[in-house]
Amino acid sequence: MIDAFRRAERRLRATILGDGVYASGAVRGAEARDSVGKDLRQLRTSFDAAAQLVENAERERLDAALKREAQLAARRAARCAKKPSS
Repeated sequence: MIDAFRRAERRLRATILGDGVYASGAVRGAEARDSVGKDLRQLRTSFDAAAQLVENAERERLDAALKREAQLAARRAARCAKKPSS
């Protein structure tokens, strides 16, 4: 998802602003280009923040699952230790 966004953002930037070497963009004028560039940076910043939230939520979910698994393993070990040997 993140890579797809980055590719789409680069294509959009190249289309609107041009690549700086071979192609001129659709936006003309320094002020308009600055404004569009600012909006694209804000879009990227917002996406990065959202991606970070998702990553943090996934990390928390994984940590909780690992903690729960460790608790279950400890309970199993405690039960095995309490059973009398036959």
